[in-house]
Amino acid sequence: LADLATEIALCRAFLYDVADRLDAGDETGLSRDSSTAKIRCTEAAKQTALEAVQLMGGYGYTREYGME
Repeated sequence: LADLATEIALCRAFLYDVADRLDAGDETGLSRDSSTAKIRCTEAAKQTALEAVQLMGGYGYTREYGME
């Protein structure tokens, strides 16, 4: 869980940095960084969801719990 939380925090910081640079008008290397942020954030989200289902076990698949 700590690894997932760290990855989410890093993705959030990187995404906010890219957004701040976009708002400031600094477009140097922005397409590469925005693509990298998109890939990294979606992979972190997917990995977090998969790990959450694994942690929940069978409850991760049943409709009685929000994880399904």
